[in-house]
Amino acid sequence: MNSYLNRDLPVPHALTLALSWLFAILYGVWLLPNTVFTRNVCLIAGALLSLLVIVPRWRLLLQKRAAPIWLIAILFLWITFHLFFIGQDYSTQLMEYTKSWKKIFISSVFAVGLGMAIVSNFKDPKRLAIYWRVIYFGLMLPMVIYFIKLGTTTWAPLFGIELSPHLMISREIFTDPFAVHRSGYVFFVMPALAIGIAKLAHAMLSGKFSPKENLIYIVTILMTVALFHVEDDRLGYLFVALLLLMAAIPVGNSLLKKSSIFKLISLVLLLFSITSVGVIAYRQNDQWKTLIADAKVGIQVDRYDAWKYSRTTRPDLPLNEFEKPASLSNYERTAWATAGSRLALSNPLGYGLMSQSFGRLCRIYWPDAETSWSHSAWLDFTLGYGVIGLLLLLVASLLAWNVGGSILEPWKLIGKWGLGSLVLVFLVKEVSSEVYINALIFLVMLVTALALRFPERQV
Repeated sequence: MNSYLNRDLPVPHALTLALSWLFAILYGVWLLPNTVFTRNVCLIAGALLSLLVIVPRWRLLLQKRAAPIWLIAILFLWITFHLFFIGQDYSTQLMEYTKSWKKIFISSVFAVGLGMAIVSNFKDPKRLAIYWRVIYFGLMLPMVIYFIKLGTTTWAPLFGIELSPHLMISREIFTDPFAVHRSGYVFFVMPALAIGIAKLAHAMLSGKFSPKENLIYIVTILMTVALFHVEDDRLGYLFVALLLLMAAIPVGNSLLKKSSIFKLISLVLLLFSITSVGVIAYRQNDQWKTLIADAKVGIQVDRYDAWKYSRTTRPDLPLNEFEKPASLSNYERTAWATAGSRLALSNPLGYGLMSQSFGRLCRIYWPDAETSWSHSAWLDFTLGYGVIGLLLLLVASLLAWNVGGSILEPWKLIGKWGLGSLVLVFLVKEVSSEVYINALIFLVMLVTALALRFPERQV
């Protein structure tokens, strides 16, 4: 027991490995409906084991690097204050507080303990290699499970096999309790994709690229692009292109400083990949072609009100400058962003709910509105918990992203690329609900804990 409680000793391998596997399992099922028992077991077990790590090492949280952790702690206090003194629907807000925010708090303890346990072993490369494989496997699990379910859903009917709903893919989110919205897939596969692209870019920069050592990252990238293709998610393609472009910049910069055939080939491959993804996305989605024209119509929320209604009660879509009905997705997203921004300015302290504040506020100003989310998680969170809530979560995320650059390789990639990619997804996806905010805050806490400095004789 002394090794668990001695703050100057590395956290035992068995404990760190157990925490790593609990995270891998949790991340793999976080997105899936009807997995509450598994998620809760992982969260509670992870938090309890993490206390063995955190309690004797609590002084590490007094470092400046721990600022994101303290900002999230202040966020919890703000949510509590908001519940009792600001919120506009106490009963619903209390239910969300005792369920969703309780889980987020427990997972935060888990994340800090996991990060501390891993960083305490930074002088043991063999252990770190094991932890990295487990953590990255966990980040890949949502994608792996998706393709397993896609395969069983496609092939089982051909053999007359009746499957459990857990093994089938469903997109009927309004009628099927086992359905998963495609935004969820984009969110949870993004860290593995971003880290995979970064790992390949670093290998190219070093000039020591090994297909065998990087095969897992190549497979991750290809499978993620395939997932976006199957789900027909145009923003997923945009994220892939953006991440590839970010990876191409340092490769191109290195080529200018010290050219080599390998780096030139690497840059060409990256640029070809970016172009290919862009062309595929453009051809697969006609919505890109009328994006600006549709947006011009969407911002006129007072003149055109189709954005307020569901697809069963909506009037005809307004015409764009080409005298054609605006693309539904382009029009709705622009109109919701416009209306949501107005509501945020009118309600700077927020309504009080994690994901339904946009719809509730819309019905106050437009009683016939049937909306729910604004389709931007950052905007939805602002509408829920005000500008203060937004700043606490956003600044904590950005500070964690910043301190993530000081972590040893390859762990820094979780912060700079994994967490960074989720911050971007929050900008344009409707993911302001428990599992997504929980996962984002978990990574903020994990990355910050990984950046903490242990006693000099240990690290």
